[in-house]
Amino acid sequence: ILWNTDQFNDGLYSIIKPMMDKKNIKFTQEIVVYHQYFFGDGDKLRDIFLNILSNSCKYTKPGGSVHMKLEELPHEKLGWAWYRTTISDTGIGMSEEFLPHIFDSFTRENNTTSNKIEGTGLGMSIVKRLTDFLGGKIEIKSKKGEGTTFIIDMPHRLGQKPDEGYSVSEHMEVDPGVFVGKRVLLAEDNEINAEIALEILSSAGMVVEHAKDGQECVAMLENKDGSYYDLILMDVQMPKMNGYEATRAIRGLADEKKAHIPIVAMTANAFEEDRKEAFKAGMDGHLSKPIDIRELMRGMAKVFR
Repeated sequence: ILWNTDQFNDGLYSIIKPMMDKKNIKFTQEIVVYHQYFFGDGDKLRDIFLNILSNSCKYTKPGGSVHMKLEELPHEKLGWAWYRTTISDTGIGMSEEFLPHIFDSFTRENNTTSNKIEGTGLGMSIVKRLTDFLGGKIEIKSKKGEGTTFIIDMPHRLGQKPDEGYSVSEHMEVDPGVFVGKRVLLAEDNEINAEIALEILSSAGMVVEHAKDGQECVAMLENKDGSYYDLILMDVQMPKMNGYEATRAIRGLADEKKAHIPIVAMTANAFEEDRKEAFKAGMDGHLSKPIDIRELMRGMAKVFR
């Protein structure tokens, strides 16, 4: 899929910035590239960077800072480039003894439990696996008490700006008051995506409940009163029952209110066929990942009006 470096980084920024602000952590970005367009697996790249940025936020104390820099380096293959992302934080850091084990599942520093900071869990092992899968390289530098730096090099085939350009959503001022007290059912199987979405929606004043797949989503809706939920945010690619199947099941429910609940799709790309498939299944809106928080809020505001 063709990506725009600004568009991709803005998507990450809009998701992570509210989390950083909540902890009073300064989050800055820097982009130094010659080619703005590249081909890549946006979903996997997003998982890599969100894992690392979430950990930086978690392990950096209030008043600290996190900096993310994207730069382009030459590649030995014509028409390709290495895109290097460096994420540096002023967090608690890691010992030299711990560093070789950071990519192991469920590893943690012994000194973190006292201040209620969780271990890295599966996050870093996923980062390593995804980086290897995409043909990339990852390096970590850290010193206990001083912070950590992640350096991720990814090979990408270079692209060109599409003739039609990227579609820009209509400008719409959002009244924050429309979200307060609204009850949202989030259907998302990816734990990292769910955690971030829960944080963003909750901070906007919404009450959020989480279903881990389409089947659970339908069951949760069926077990509540018809006016309990105001909206369903539905991921499309889920186990047991995908988002399209779950939507069709909901639209077929006997309870009129439940059958007509607003459903907004979240898909891994912005292809027109995905948009059409979402509306064909009975969904009311469509958002492509990585989710831009501004687009998300605009889309939800339309439903809540």
